[in-house]
Amino acid sequence: MGAGTGSVTRVLLSRIPRGSRLDIVEANDQFAAHLRRLVRSHPNLLEKQERVRVHNMFVEQLSTDRRYDVIVSGLPFSNLSPRQVEEIMDRYLDLLRPGGTLTYFSYCGSRWVRAFLTSRPEARRQREVKGLLNQYHQQYAIGCWTVWGNLPPAQVWQLRRPIDAVNVSGGSAVQPHLSR
Repeated sequence: MGAGTGSVTRVLLSRIPRGSRLDIVEANDQFAAHLRRLVRSHPNLLEKQERVRVHNMFVEQLSTDRRYDVIVSGLPFSNLSPRQVEEIMDRYLDLLRPGGTLTYFSYCGSRWVRAFLTSRPEARRQREVKGLLNQYHQQYAIGCWTVWGNLPPAQVWQLRRPIDAVNVSGGSAVQPHLSR
């Protein structure tokens, strides 16, 4: 989700296990078209292409009858409103099978730079997003590490949906997903 131009997607395509499915979600029309070309031209993917789909939509709009073992998200949560972040995180948890993992990243230091250079309302929004993400971390995080070789360095979070989980929003979860 939030696959952008496909830097993470390329890695996922080369590692998709036999019998697995990869759903790539990208809301930007041009990026989604680029990702479709990437899938069609990826080496050693001919026999797997029917198991890889690019969805040109927001993850909140994804309708599927599957649950996912893994979701990898490249969404820039720091650019979204707290309400959007909560909707997306709840959707991710709904899409995961119990015990499934969500991995996402954020850039180190970007929030502090933005807070210093932006208006008070914008700085408040970013603090609220960070606080909301911290709540998800406290409840679901199983790992966090920094990739110092990335420019800027990236903090990677891994969250797990509890095994005994029912739908985060109160209903019964019946859906899955992978990669943005």
